[in-house]
Amino acid sequence: MLAAAASAYVAVPAMAQAPGTQFIGITGYRVGPYGANGAAFFSGFIDYLTLVNERDGGVNGVLSVSRRPGDESFDDLDRDLITAVAGVREAAVCAVRRGTGVTSLRAYVVVEPGVHSKGELAEAIRSSAEASLTWYKVPEDVEFVDALPRNGTGKILRRTLRGWNTEVPDDAR
Repeated sequence: MLAAAASAYVAVPAMAQAPGTQFIGITGYRVGPYGANGAAFFSGFIDYLTLVNERDGGVNGVLSVSRRPGDESFDDLDRDLITAVAGVREAAVCAVRRGTGVTSLRAYVVVEPGVHSKGELAEAIRSSAEASLTWYKVPEDVEFVDALPRNGTGKILRRTLRGWNTEVPDDAR
């Protein structure tokens, strides 16, 4: 029985991460009885990890990677993959509810000046995402916009993007 438990433990796949990094999970409290102290403590801890990474190159040369609680887990990677495609100025990815009731991902993309072939660009974006991401993280469609909605501090307003949830014409899919 002990051998079966040990083999089951060994069979669990490890979390994917960049070489030379270690993941430090941070379970911060933002609400409830621990919210007043927890949010400040964990924000300070994240700032300390950032300091150690930048000043010392990590702990013994290994960078510490963490995410603030509530961060979108896929948006950063999707956005970075999409903005790496030639002709893309900036992008955001968020979940949208389809007319059929199904929720899937949509990429909102601002193109560089002079880009005219949006159909080819949409195909390049999807191909790049399919080559690098798990199937459920690949945006189902790409919508081209003039600018991404932002608040006063520059954060993308995903709620506004979701409000733009209209059917995309076939030539932009």
